[in-house]
Amino acid sequence: MSRAVGYARAEQFLRKLTAVDDGENPNDISPSDLKNSYSEQSNFDPAQQINGEAVTLPNAEQLTSSTLAKSRPVFQLPLKASIQPKRPNGAANKLEATDRSAHNWYRFVLSFPPHLVRDYLHRFGANAQTVCLDPFCGTATTLVECKKLGVPSVGVESHPMSFFAAQVKTDWTLDSQGLVDHAQDIAQRCVAKLALQGISDEGKNSRIRGSILRKLPQETESLLLTNSISPLPLHKTLILLDELRTASGSQYHRAELLALAQG
Repeated sequence: MSRAVGYARAEQFLRKLTAVDDGENPNDISPSDLKNSYSEQSNFDPAQQINGEAVTLPNAEQLTSSTLAKSRPVFQLPLKASIQPKRPNGAANKLEATDRSAHNWYRFVLSFPPHLVRDYLHRFGANAQTVCLDPFCGTATTLVECKKLGVPSVGVESHPMSFFAAQVKTDWTLDSQGLVDHAQDIAQRCVAKLALQGISDEGKNSRIRGSILRKLPQETESLLLTNSISPLPLHKTLILLDELRTASGSQYHRAELLALAQG
């Protein structure tokens, strides 16, 4: 199939799918037709000619004003009534106290709230027989809510840190008490190491020599805003990171790293 015909088939599929022409059945073209329509499209040259005529494709404005303006949906999914009470925008976007244990491991400030996801899952009738796709899943707010409700879900995320957070937050195989015990052991080792340096983790540290405080490599430090973290908290964080790395083989390692990132 030529590239030009491929694009023509794709446009035809769009018209069939949206039932633009009366009497046409959107099922006349199969999914394999659509797949073939886009074969080799990345190398398509819109200036090439077929039978002496230049190939021209409709731009977004033309599609909007013609094909899409005439289209009508093949089916409509009925929505159930919302189960969320009406609340002011400020309150509606906040993380509820009951959601913190599952979602507050690592969360973007601008993330949409879990109760919004629950509401839409309810309204769309999502259940164990449906699959929820989140193509930009971020730190897995949608995936966690689906997991809580027994709804199969798939998330896609390109940002490495968000992807890591999403993986950790959706791994519920860890023993919670084992994680707490392991984290406390790490913390005690850090406190002991700081004490050997004359540094208290909770009390005042007014007479600490700056020369004993660790710093980030210059290349790494250049990525931070100037004076965005004080020398002593940075020193404590680096000590903690060292202790976490010594336990990198632990089943709890990834969860503890994410907790450090959130902290």
